[in-house]
Amino acid sequence: MTKPPFSGSIEFKLTIRAFDKQVIRKALVNYTYTPTWPYYDVQSRKERDGDARLEFGLSLLAVPRSDRNRSVSPPSREPYWVPVGQLLTVGVLRTQIYDQLRARIDGEARDLDRDNRVSAGLPASPLPEQI
Repeated sequence: MTKPPFSGSIEFKLTIRAFDKQVIRKALVNYTYTPTWPYYDVQSRKERDGDARLEFGLSLLAVPRSDRNRSVSPPSREPYWVPVGQLLTVGVLRTQIYDQLRARIDGEARDLDRDNRVSAGLPASPLPEQI
């Protein structure tokens, strides 16, 4: 099995609301991605295309000091990342959230591919015009 050509992480804020209470936490999506479009592979120094594949996991930043009314001590007094990948299971969130996540990952991969091609002295597709 070959290593996916693109990997990274995307940090954002996630709002959770339950029982008329709301909390905002940092969320982190770590991903590996093989696109459907031809990309420049840095290791082999060739243009490749492969079977599209996207894998990602979601973590939330737990902030133990944020709830002073707790009766049980937290495992740590410092913030720490907690995996909550099951929230990304299809059907849990709206389709638009998955679409935006995929578009962001694809955009980051296209930017990196463009940089890789330029670094290798190859022609790169122009950036889309900014509005």
